[in-house]
Amino acid sequence: MSDCEKLARLVFKAGQAFGPVQGVLGLLNGLTEVGGPGGPLSGSSDPQYRVGVFKSDPYYEDSFSDDGFLPLYQDPDPYSNNQVRHFVGWFAAGNMLGNNSFTRGQLYSAEGTDDPDNPDVALGLAALQMGQSFGLDYPLDFAQLAQNIWHSICGGTTNLKLK
Repeated sequence: MSDCEKLARLVFKAGQAFGPVQGVLGLLNGLTEVGGPGGPLSGSSDPQYRVGVFKSDPYYEDSFSDDGFLPLYQDPDPYSNNQVRHFVGWFAAGNMLGNNSFTRGQLYSAEGTDDPDNPDVALGLAALQMGQSFGLDYPLDFAQLAQNIWHSICGGTTNLKLK
């Protein structure tokens, strides 16, 4: 199973585990460092963070990468290619703050560019849009969100079998 498919399945499971309202926070807290004790989106991004595992940790190599993501979202830098973390952080930002000039400015600042051909910028823009739409287009339906990620972020051509 690719890391992108794992992302889609984790999104579905978050909805089951935490419910429709807390699912986004569950993803943010479990897959990024920015959902910590200071509240959602309060932490600073650490390029060494790998879904709860730091480079010094022996499990570092087992962390997520850009495996299975569409080519336009694949980051060639092995030290910043955790696209699961990247997607979840910007998805949560779009969900909580909206897809607006402020959040896009934060994305461009974090990536050091506003070039939409940059894989992290492209993925961040897609995640911001999905995050803002979540609850509007998908009325807090994590199964539909997982399928949308599978199709538009991973490039899946059939629906995932979700349980």
